[in-house]
Parts: sequence; structure tokens; C-alpha cells
Amino acid sequence: MTAFNTTPGDHNSESAGCSEYAIASSTRCTTNSASVVMAGRGPVDITDIAFKKQEMGVNDYLPVIWNFSPSGHTTVNTVLSDKYLYVGSMGSVYRLAKHKGDKQAEQPLKGYGVREVSLAISEDATLLYVATSGYLISLDPISLAIQWYRAVPDWNDKIRILLKKDRIYTGSGGTLHAWTLNGVIIKKQSITMGCADIRIDICPDAGILVAGTSGLISAFELPDLSSLRWSQRVPNEGGSETTAVACGDDVVYAADAGWIYQLDATDSGEILNKQDFTSSAGTAEVNLTLVKSLNRLYAGCNGYGICMEADTLKAIYITNLVSSGSSVTSVLAVGFTAIFGSKGRVFQLDANGDLVAANQLSGYGSGNVSLAFQAPYRLWACPAGYVVAMIMLELP
Repeated sequence: MTAFNTTPGDHNSESAGCSEYAIASSTRCTTNSASVVMAGRGPVDITDIAFKKQEMGVNDYLPVIWNFSPSGHTTVNTVLSDKYLYVGSMGSVYRLAKHKGDKQAEQPLKGYGVREVSLAISEDATLLYVATSGYLISLDPISLAIQWYRAVPDWNDKIRILLKKDRIYTGSGGTLHAWTLNGVIIKKQSITMGCADIRIDICPDAGILVAGTSGLISAFELPDLSSLRWSQRVPNEGGSETTAVACGDDVVYAADAGWIYQLDATDSGEILNKQDFTSSAGTAEVNLTLVKSLNRLYAGCNGYGICMEADTLKAIYITNLVSSGSSVTSVLAVGFTAIFGSKGRVFQLDANGDLVAANQLSGYGSGNVSLAFQAPYRLWACPAGYVVAMIMLELP
């Protein structure tokens, strides 16, 4: 049995942070260039470890390599560059070594509040932006020194941030803003008043930014949000529930209160297809991820993992994630395999929706779990107050 021995750090301890990590005996893994040292004989370089399915149980996979515990039991968000993992939590930002979890820089953002922190980084990793407590802040990607800050007008509780080429986009409180990279507001667009959460995505082929909130999907012209191209209110609006969006080439996917919708992205926002999952997954928040090359759309909802054909929304599988219960369910996909995070647990499903790997993350709480992935088979799960580095099961 494969066991990576880590325990959650103590949030109240001065030494809270990355745990020691080691590989116990009888390890079943393959390595290309990584130096793997057995337990009790030194640390492990996990740069290129891959786990392949053999005759072991579901819970023998998704091992924890290390954990990092920023202060406070609250929502943790991450963004990845080629070398680093950036962590935002409770008004602070950290730069970690991606594979070993060493904390290399910290920015406490004193005076900028202690709310949830959203992050965005440019493709060349030279620009790092965070949004929290009513501020948009530019940080140096290495030192995390504050370069400038701007107040975000009309914000409400949570600020979503998206970076695309030479524009920054923020969404909060029913309002969108387009910014220059130097923090100058170009355009403000009001969608609806008082909404705490706005989900945003870019449809580059259609030339629009799509925003979803409380059952309303709106499309604005790129790059400056200069005008509204179309808006569509889905029939089964979720009231205060989050409305997720994901962009294909010429279609937009939206999810609201257990329903999934496919809309025309180009002109009208017309609803092309819809699928009702309320009888199985209920009417909770839905999260989406799209794999265009494989024609697959994945959804996580209320403890269920769902996979659909992206062109028709026909269900491929609906899997009840064991013991997850009623909760927000996050999702990411790598080819035909999908990872779901729900109620402090992480699950990996194969192409048929069968559960092939799971980690109950005992000791890390039972809150919402955000997810991040980077090849090959590296997974970072973030239950409330932690970053947990894991290795995915390699599937054919």
C-alpha cells in the first residue's frame, strides 16, 4: 500500500506550514527523473512521480505529499506558474515552491482587510494581481511587494478576477470593471444590484466576456466591455445561488440551481440545449469545467460528479461521490479523468464515471475544496485553511 505520511499543520502554531513528507515502504510508483527516498531516509523530490493503477484499493491513491496551512480556517485560492504556487487566504498572499511546498515569500496585505483573496497571473508569470476586501492590488511575482493598489467600486463580499492579455477584469456586487494593466478603469458595466458573486469567463472566438449571476447570463464586447451584446435569464433561476459559466468556441455553458444550459455565444444568447439534474443532484450551486477537444463538459453539484457530451448535454455519467453529502462540489478535468472536491474530500473518476481514487483528507475539516492541476499529474486541493499537494492516479 502506498502511504505518504503528512498531518495537518496547527493554525495556531508559529511553525504552521509545510509538513515533512516521506514515502513509506512498498511504494508502487514510477519515476523518470525524481529522486525518491524511502521513509526515514530523507526528503522526497516529487518533481516527476506518477502513480499507475494496479491491484490496490481506491483509497490507496491520491496520496498527500505535503500541506501548507496559512493562518485562519477560511477559503483558500491558488494560481500556478511554471515554478511557483501562489496562495491567497484571509487577506494574505504566499509564494510556495510548487513541488515541495516551501514558503518563499509572504505578503500579509496589512490594511487591506481579511476577506477571501482571488488571484490572477499572466501567462509569462511577470504580472500578479489579487483582489480582496474592495481592492485590486498588483504584486511583484517574486518578492510579493505591493506595486500599486486601487479601490474596486461597488464591490460586495467577493471579487472575481480574470487577466487576459492587456486587460484585467473584475466582477463583484452585480458590477463588472475592465482595467488597464496599470490599474486604470476603462469601463464599468452594471448587471444587477446587490449580488455577492459573479462568475466570469472569456469567449475569444465570439469576442465576448460572459458573466453569470443569480440566473442571469450577460455577454459584453471585448476587450473593454464597451457594450452589452446579449443577456439571457435562464428559466430556472436560482435566486441567490451562484450561476457558473464556461465558454466554448461559439457556445456558452451556464449552470444554475441544478440545471445546465447551452447558449448561442455569437448573437442572441438563445438557449440551444438544457439538462435538468435536480432530481439527482438537487438545486444547489453547480461548478463547470469544459474539455473542448474531447467534447466533454463536467459539472460538480451537491456531492455529485456529472459528465456530459458538450455538444448535446447528454449525460455520460452521474456519480454520487461517496460520503460527500450535501455540499458545494468543485471540479477539474484532465482528459477523460475528472477530479471533484466536496465537503473536505477529493475524488477521482475515470472516463466511465467509476471512482478510481479518493482521499478523505482526515483532519483537514469538511468545508468546500478548491482545486488546481498542472501536468504531469500534480493536484493541489484546498480545503478551508489548507493547501494539500497530491499525486493523481495516472489513467490510460
